[in-house]
Amino acid sequence: MRIGILGVGAIGGLIASRLSLTDAEIHLFASEHSAPNLIVEGLTLIDSENLSKHTAGERWSVHSSNDPEPESVDVLFVCLKTNSLSDISNGVFRALTPSGIMVCVMNGIGHEETLRARGVQQKMYRSVISHGALRRDVGVIEWTGQGAIEIGPGPDSSETPTDLITLMNEAGLTARWNTGILDRQWWKLCINVAINPTCAIAGIPNGGLLEHSGLGDVAVSALLESRSVAEAAGRGVPEADALVDEYREVVVTTARNRCSMLQDLMHGRPTEVDALTGQVLRVAEQVGVPTPTVTTLDALLRGIVLSSHQAVSEL
Repeated sequence: MRIGILGVGAIGGLIASRLSLTDAEIHLFASEHSAPNLIVEGLTLIDSENLSKHTAGERWSVHSSNDPEPESVDVLFVCLKTNSLSDISNGVFRALTPSGIMVCVMNGIGHEETLRARGVQQKMYRSVISHGALRRDVGVIEWTGQGAIEIGPGPDSSETPTDLITLMNEAGLTARWNTGILDRQWWKLCINVAINPTCAIAGIPNGGLLEHSGLGDVAVSALLESRSVAEAAGRGVPEADALVDEYREVVVTTARNRCSMLQDLMHGRPTEVDALTGQVLRVAEQVGVPTPTVTTLDALLRGIVLSSHQAVSEL
């Protein structure tokens, strides 16, 4: 099986490192900044016991993420930040064979419809990932928490990709099929809206939400507001107590992890505020659900980003 991975950050690097243990033919589509290092240095994955596994660059082929004539693949994992999807040319999506499948491994919801609008015609599958990963440096990924990858039907794809799921399980990625994946994406969105903005604003790893009760209360408030929005929008979400339990389990499992939004703020990169709090607020307005905590977190995040941009422009 020829596997393509578009975006070799924390999650893309984790998937690539683990799939390198199988007999899959792997193609990495990376930025011009990252590609040379992936060829020369390869990838190093550090697991939860601080044991490292290095994969030499010869194990895969590396291509520019904007290559107009990319190598063909049977499966393409899209592991991009939501706000960088628009920067990718349509050329890389032509890497998929006509019968190939695309798996979107991204925060938020609705990416599959966005890609379909851009002309991608191959089968697309939604996914939810609960593995924790941190990119320490270019080519160095820390696997901070072992979880699972749930894959489910996309806009017009309902056939189970059995061979792919089997391969991912051989790689130790704990993959499973979930026919209720869209509801599951909303659950994940609720949890992300609770954890990411609160930790990013406070500048703490995920576990800090359990150590500081006030911050934990803010996160749970955002979680329950997001749940109310999802329920009003007709999504199948757990009861409030069950969702809070799942949120706490995620926080414990990824306690040492700095969420992606915090990492973005620390490195001056664009955040996924539009895909997280912004998405909840858009749907909340449509269904008429008040969201005071999510609204406040959204405003604070946008203020931090604005102030950092102004500070840079004044240097």
